[in-house]
Amino acid sequence: ALGFPLGNAGLLGGLLCGLFLLLPFVLRAAGGGDVKMLFAVGCALGVSRAMELILFTSLAGLALMLAMLVWGHVDPSRLRHFLRSAFDWRYDRKAGRAALPPKDSERCRVPFGVAIAAGAWAALIWEIALG
Repeated sequence: ALGFPLGNAGLLGGLLCGLFLLLPFVLRAAGGGDVKMLFAVGCALGVSRAMELILFTSLAGLALMLAMLVWGHVDPSRLRHFLRSAFDWRYDRKAGRAALPPKDSERCRVPFGVAIAAGAWAALIWEIALG
C-alpha cells in the first residue's frame, strides 16, 4: 500500500535522511538546499522507506557524477587528488591541494538535487514493485 506516513513516522524519516547529509554539509561538500530537500523527501516517504531513499539517492548521485565526468562537465582533478591521497604514499598532498581549482567553481559542483529526486522516484517505484 503506497501511502504517506502520518505523525512521527514522517518526521523520523526526514531526520534520518537529513542526518545522512549532515557531515557533507559541515565539510562544505553539500549545500543547505540539498539537506533541506532530502529532509523534505524523507518526511514525505517516512522512516519505513528512508533506507531505500538513501540507497537510491546515493546510487543516482554516483551515476550523475560519472556521467558528468564522462561528458566533461565536471573537473576530475578533485577526484584524482582524493584517490592519490588515499592510495599513493609518495604523493605530495600539500602541493596537490594547492593545484586544485576553487570549490566555488561550477566545474566542481554536481547538482545533487537531481539525484535526490531520482532517488525518491526510485524508492517509490521500488515500493510499488514490492507491493
